Amino acid sequence: DATEGAFDPTLAPVLDAWGFTKDERRVPSADELKELLSHTGCGKVALEKTADGWTVTLLDGAQLDLGGIAKGYASDRVAAIFAQHGITSGTISLGGNVYVCGAKPNGQPWVVAIQDPRSDGYAVTVALTDSFAVTSGGYQRYYTAPDGTVYQHILDPKTGYPVESDLLSVSILCDNGTMADAYSTALYV
Repeated sequence: DATEGAFDPTLAPVLDAWGFTKDERRVPSADELKELLSHTGCGKVALEKTADGWTVTLLDGAQLDLGGIAKGYASDRVAAIFAQHGITSGTISLGGNVYVCGAKPNGQPWVVAIQDPRSDGYAVTVALTDSFAVTSGGYQRYYTAPDGTVYQHILDPKTGYPVESDLLSVSILCDNGTMADAYSTALYV
């Protein structure tokens, strides 16, 4: 809701149609995408609070793909493990998702480099303590169709097509890895 649908975990069948989840790339037809999109949207997910927690019900053939927040969630779990074991200084990098715990042993902040999508270099470095740095962009997972068209893996939930944007990537710095992952994707969309 906060991203007005720009982050949509129900795009599983659309991602499958493009082959991004199977490494069998193809370009689905407009009619196929229209049909698949009729089964997507957060309105197709019903959450119910129960005595044991939450129950999730998928409606109208909806399917979930949580790849858009998986590394963010994993980094949150690492942060919890660090805290559980009294680790006060350390880092974890999960490919575009970085968590820094505390400061370096010398007291200085950790320096996190954000990749320049146009090269092997860095676009910027940021000094962080107790923070997550998460970057999303279409420059690492993509394929080139036989006609030369490049299709990247971040899809626009409104169209079912890969995002077309002047943005090369979006980075979020915050104290929650899962939220940073969702927002970096949504803002890229």
